[in-house]
Parts: sequence; structure tokens; C-alpha cells
Amino acid sequence: VYTVAGNSTVTAQWTANQSTVKLNAKGGKVTPATITVTYDAAIGKLPLPQRTGYYFGVWIDSDENIVTAETIYTIAGDSELFVWWVPRTYTLTLDAGEGTVDPATLTVTFDAAIGTLPVPQREGYTFEGWFDAEGKEVTAETVYTTTDNSTVTAKWTANKYTLTLDNGEQIEVAYGQPIGTLPTPEREGYTFEGWFDANGNEVTAETVYTGNGTMTLTAKWSANGYAIKLEPGEGALNEGDPDLIGVTYGAPVGEMPVPVYEGYIFMGWYDEDGVLVAEDTVYMYNGGITAYAEWEQIPEETKDYTIYIVIALVVIAGAVVAVVVTKKRAVK
Repeated sequence: VYTVAGNSTVTAQWTANQSTVKLNAKGGKVTPATITVTYDAAIGKLPLPQRTGYYFGVWIDSDENIVTAETIYTIAGDSELFVWWVPRTYTLTLDAGEGTVDPATLTVTFDAAIGTLPVPQREGYTFEGWFDAEGKEVTAETVYTTTDNSTVTAKWTANKYTLTLDNGEQIEVAYGQPIGTLPTPEREGYTFEGWFDANGNEVTAETVYTGNGTMTLTAKWSANGYAIKLEPGEGALNEGDPDLIGVTYGAPVGEMPVPVYEGYIFMGWYDEDGVLVAEDTVYMYNGGITAYAEWEQIPEETKDYTIYIVIALVVIAGAVVAVVVTKKRAVK
């Protein structure tokens, strides 16, 4: 009922509408998930969202405008805000083991591909890749999902090389590993002393192979020593002459004593097969032998003459025997 006696003015009274704003954490978590805002008023305090591997950046609207507690809400209705996340960065350490790598660390971004990884170097080994603590291979395309610094380790495979023995045999060996069983060669008249490299170093089954390529080993031999037993038969060795002579396989026999036998000319030492064994004979017997004196009887009519010559023979040596025998027969 109008009770004013005259004209008057009335004024409208307005109440600002309230709206709901949804908070989209985009992979993170936020509490509360919605807030109530008042039109034409500051939005007010916004909650701080959380997301593994990320820093909270800002809240933005659908037009990517930054929204803060001081932002005046001017949308006639409900709306949605989104989190702008900043991925964290971590340090990835590259463990090359006994190799070398440069750089030794990388800065990586959470939830992003690691990117180019350096290739380490190690003498005698082939690089097989980078692997994490769980044994999974890590490549440039691997997405980093660890929420901390971490280490990857280089995997190495020892290179294989060929070890050639001077007898033509070949052995496959692995760098950094013991060579393993080596054959024992045989050679008549010699004792095997071992395998040796080009620098004269002995190589055994326990030797760790560190050659960066193929290698040739040479067998070392020592000539065997033997003895010749001298058997003068019915003759005799001169006093002080040995009945055993030491000889070396593959070397000349050397000086041999001249035995005596009255009435006979010494014709030389012979083995059991009738082969002459003289001072310049290269000893090729695989063991000791017995050498037998061979005698030729002096005929009666030339005995006096020959006895004289034999005495000279003992002084001069075996080479004169042939000369004396020839002269004796000429006289006869």
C-alpha cells in the first residue's frame, strides 16, 4: 500500500550471484576439488595442488590467463581452472665402470625423454648400452619417471681376439680374462719351456689377455742333454779318459777319446747300427746311446811299422787314421 503523500524514488537492491569453480589438477591432486566464488569479487584463496615429479606453477583459466586469489571473478556462471605444472629436473649419473665417459652427469626432466646419452670408451671392450639399477636398458627415448637423482651403469662385453701359436694352432681369447688352457707341444730331442709373446714375456693359462688385437705366441725349447757310453770292446780307454761323454741334441758331439788296442788300428766310434759317431757328428738321437770302438788288425809283416804310426795317431787324432791305413796298405 503506497502511503507516501507525493512523489518518491525506490532503489533496486542487488545480491551478487555465486558460482562454482572446478579445480582441475591435470594429473595431480587438489583438495577441495571445487570452490564457490562470488561474481565481481576476488576469487580468494586457492588450494595448492600436488603432483609427483612436478612443481606447482599457477592456476589458469580456459584461455590460459593466470588466476590468483586477487583475480576478480567476472564470468556469469560456473567455470573451470587448470593447473600449470612445471616438471622437476634431476641429475642422472653415468657410471662407466672401468671405462671413461664425458660428460659423467646429465640433467634430465621428469616425465620427458632423457635425450642423447654419451658413448663411453673402454679398451678391449664393446659398449652394450646404459642400464638402470633394475637391469632395464636406458636409451635416449626412455622417459624419466624417477622422482630423484639416479645412476645408470655401462654394460661391457669383452672383445674376442685370436691367439695364434707358432705351430699354426689358433685359440679364441677374451680381453681381460685368463687365456685358459694352452697346449703342450712336443719336439724330438727338446724340452718345452713354455709359450712366450713377442716381448719375451711368458704366457700361461693364468695370464690375463690385455692385447688389443691378435697375438702370436712362440714355443721356447731347450735342447735335451744325453750321454754317449763308450764301449772300446777288447781295447781300452787311456787313463783319465771318460767312458761317458755328455752331448746336446742337435749339436756336434765334440771331442771324443781315442782308445788303444795292441796290434790293432782304431777305426772310429760307431753306433749299434754301424753309423760313424765322430766329433763333428750332429747328435740327433732321442736319448743316450752306446758307441762301439771299431778295430782293424795290423798285419804281421807291417806290424812294427804300423805300431810306430799308431803311436803318432794317438797324438795327431782320428783324421790321420785314414791316411795311415792308406799308407799301410800301399806298403803292403
